[in-house]
Amino acid sequence: MNDFDIFLLIGVVVMILTMLINPKLRIIPIILEQFRVYRNFKTNKPSFYDFITFLVAPILVAIILVLNFDYTFDLNISNVLITVFSIIFTLLFGFATLLISRTDTPSNIEKRVIGETFISIMSCMLTSLFAAVFLIVLSFNQLNAFWTKSLTVTVVYLGLHCLALLLMITKRIFIIFSEKTKN
Repeated sequence: MNDFDIFLLIGVVVMILTMLINPKLRIIPIILEQFRVYRNFKTNKPSFYDFITFLVAPILVAIILVLNFDYTFDLNISNVLITVFSIIFTLLFGFATLLISRTDTPSNIEKRVIGETFISIMSCMLTSLFAAVFLIVLSFNQLNAFWTKSLTVTVVYLGLHCLALLLMITKRIFIIFSEKTKN
């Protein structure tokens, strides 16, 4: 391990510990709430299909793409993806503030859908933020093969997970507003 690898490893460990220890940065509650969203709406039991769709499939695709096809991001693709993830983060932040104003609905089903949509928006925002940060780290030319592959797998996974969350958010927004137009 060279000095840069040690510095990068220490930086990652410090950031993870900071996010776990500092109450203002703790993201664990958001992640746990997102796992509660992965439930069957009727039975309220964990959904096997959601687990596969949002967690297992993106990881498998990322690992296959990076390790089997030897995929890595070049600087131009990294820059474009940083911009895309930043735009997604910004748009979702604005939409989350608009969604908060809808929480005064009398319908329990609508409240639940709005709450789960809000949690998914927060999760997608975190996913976008971490993907952008990892892409910035990937743009360093000093990374060895292990860091490059690990971060590439992580970014591909986060991108696919974000895409699945965006599709779920879109469907839930459709449900929220189609219920309103019926009334």
